[in-house]
Amino acid sequence: MKSPVAQADRAVKRYQKGFGGALLITGERNSGKSSLSKFIAKEHFSESQCYIIKAPLAGSVLKTELFEAIIDATKSNLVINTLFDTLPKNQVFIFNDFELWWERTPEGARAMDEILSFIEEYGKKHFFIINCRSQSYDFLNRLYSLDKYFLAHVVCNPFDALELKEMILQRHRAGGLHFMLNGKAEKDFNAYDYAKLFNKYFNLSGGNPGYTIRSWISNILDINGKIFNIRFPVVPDTSRLKELSNDNCLLILQFVLHRRLTTSKLSRVLREEEGKVGKLIGEMLRAGLVEEKFTGVYALNFHLEPFLVEELKHKKLL
Repeated sequence: MKSPVAQADRAVKRYQKGFGGALLITGERNSGKSSLSKFIAKEHFSESQCYIIKAPLAGSVLKTELFEAIIDATKSNLVINTLFDTLPKNQVFIFNDFELWWERTPEGARAMDEILSFIEEYGKKHFFIINCRSQSYDFLNRLYSLDKYFLAHVVCNPFDALELKEMILQRHRAGGLHFMLNGKAEKDFNAYDYAKLFNKYFNLSGGNPGYTIRSWISNILDINGKIFNIRFPVVPDTSRLKELSNDNCLLILQFVLHRRLTTSKLSRVLREEEGKVGKLIGEMLRAGLVEEKFTGVYALNFHLEPFLVEELKHKKLL
């Protein structure tokens, strides 16, 4: 099987031969989708040709907000109708977190449809990169048959334990840092010691690089100059997740599909009164299932999210 980078390179070559369409990159949350998107763009195009389109923190289905995001990224004073025509050929547009431009409501595909129309109309002139959470894309593809818009679909697969080790240690070695674990210095580690440590991180994270980095940082106990003390990763107590009610699981599913939600957005998705939805979010906050990522914007608890996703899969909801 070709590596993700090789698959993406093939999509770029198809574009350069005159094929229209976009490159799709999917994976779990924190699996490296945005980083891979930027890497591919900068490997084949100059940095000045690359534009990263960011959705509002809570997402949006409004075409006006989509247009504003594109104009802001390109630092253009052009109106959207002429921007793609006026810009020189071979510009790259990276749409991070595609799922944030959609919501599960009757009018929830307006912004997403506009992005797809850009790909259809300008996909031979400009290169589009779309990245999206795997579960969200699978759901959207079932609803809207999206595969036809893409030259290639690249999946950010989990890392193995050795890859997690290299990722973590390269970051520290670049800064001249070294760790100690239970009084044992890194310089005294043998292959077994490394395997024992990073297999624990693999088992905890499922090979997710972003989750591993966050977990590694949270398990640093103290820092003394260039030496920091760490502990083995602490596994959250997930026993109570088996007791989640069907209603709670359906709420968690909306956070998986939409990534981030406000009370008003979730009330539209559930077709429930905002007051009732606000109480549901309050209960989830107290239970530690969600966290307030930004003011009034909620997401699944980062440390529990992989386990919550697995529980939904176990219940056949994903």
